[in-house]
Amino acid sequence: MASNEKEILKRLLEILPEGTWFVVHEKENDDGGIAKATGMPRLQVNALLTIIGILKETSSGGVTFKKAQWEAFCLEYRPTDMKNGNIRNQVYVGRGDLKYDCPAKQKQQGGRNEFDKAEPSESLKNDLGQATDKYNEEKDAQ
Repeated sequence: MASNEKEILKRLLEILPEGTWFVVHEKENDDGGIAKATGMPRLQVNALLTIIGILKETSSGGVTFKKAQWEAFCLEYRPTDMKNGNIRNQVYVGRGDLKYDCPAKQKQQGGRNEFDKAEPSESLKNDLGQATDKYNEEKDAQ
């Protein structure tokens, strides 16, 4: 696990809009997660989570979320104003003064899509693109 990729994820988390819970591992385009909130491609964000070890590819072609790896990442890298929450096995993050005290209440009350999309810097976009290009090259070489 390269610390560079962890820094990229930390930078993504730092620009999440405040006040809303976002799912860490988006499975569908409408999941309301980190990728949607930052305007970054979902496949790139999920590739970054895989590089770091938070997602692990399964033999059937899917991925599993590694909660212990996420928690280890959070201990070392998470922004100070970030909070974690969960609904069943789905992990959420939120920043700042959250409108709902837990992700379940946000989902129940339909507040999932009430946020202004973040504007990632060009350097963040480039760094994420380079990290996922490297990941794809390594995957293709296997």
